[in-house]
Amino acid sequence: KDLEIDEQETISRVANRHYAKIQRLLKDLASVQVHVKTHSKGGKKRYEIKVHAMAPTHIFESSKEDWDLAKCLHVACEELQHEIMHKLAPKKRTYPK
Repeated sequence: KDLEIDEQETISRVANRHYAKIQRLLKDLASVQVHVKTHSKGGKKRYEIKVHAMAPTHIFESSKEDWDLAKCLHVACEELQHEIMHKLAPKKRTYPK
């Protein structure tokens, strides 16, 4: 199903804001993909969003569902950034005493 124009603008605005942040975290970012599915329940739309960030060494992904499109995409992108920081953080070494 096609999204309405205001929904497309919301996705573009939120995704562009988070793209810059993801690009700062991943120096060698290849691409970011956003997949949006809509489910209609009782006249309301429920959004399922999957965000994929591809780098040469890793593929990071996040998915969320919500009734609010902007909130859903924002939370999915925040979760993706958290996953990137967690995976690329320097490993903490523990030494036996």
